Amino acid sequence: MTPERRRKAPFSFMLRDVVRVRRRSASTQMESSNSPRRTASASAAVVPISIAIVAVLLAGASSIDARWHDILDYRRVAVAAGQWWRLVTAHLMHLSAAHALLDIGGLLLVAWIFASELGWRTQVMVSLAGIVFVDAALWGLRIDRYVGLSGVLHAWFAAGSVTWLLASRSDSVRRHGRDRVMQKRLWGAVLSLGLLAKLALELRDRAFWLDGDAFSVVTAAHRWGALAGVVSGLWIAARRRLSANGEDRASRGRPPRGSRAR
Repeated sequence: MTPERRRKAPFSFMLRDVVRVRRRSASTQMESSNSPRRTASASAAVVPISIAIVAVLLAGASSIDARWHDILDYRRVAVAAGQWWRLVTAHLMHLSAAHALLDIGGLLLVAWIFASELGWRTQVMVSLAGIVFVDAALWGLRIDRYVGLSGVLHAWFAAGSVTWLLASRSDSVRRHGRDRVMQKRLWGAVLSLGLLAKLALELRDRAFWLDGDAFSVVTAAHRWGALAGVVSGLWIAARRRLSANGEDRASRGRPPRGSRAR
């Protein structure tokens, strides 16, 4: 090798190393941006943000024109006359800006807390369960009028708390690590007890933390929404346990890596 080639060779090797490092960093960035955890969290934010946007738009529209309430609120007489859409739209309507701010802010906060547990499909399922349970309570208790997201909000909170409380050890270790298993269960127990205490205090037929002169709070919607969340949380926990057990049995039956079938 000539002296010129000897001088150029180290520089060529260095250039190749830089190119390789940049390619590796680019590939790792692409992998991290397309990781399942980030994709799941991004998709999970679509449901609460969509609900919040619709609720904000309806709150603004109803504040300008009160006739929106005449069309979309839950009214027992109108539902009995065949206006079934009110069973869904009533949960997106609010009586005032403060009412809308409380419900929407609470919904976004709960969705952020349980983002790793409630994916977008689970959020849709829990929301539908909350709507069905609350509507059944409104009809069975002969409540004439209802609006607000509080019933669905309690369903989300209860579903997330129960899911944490009943976290499967194998599923939690696989998805979050062994150190977070007991932490999730502890927080699930604390949040569940807090929810039970709140609902017990509301048995006075009014929300103790709101001024009852502003508007009448249908606390039965909170209890039935929470019941929908408990049922949903039990179903989520049972499904994850079955899935984790099936994967464990499948992994035990697989041959170890590097072994060849004979």
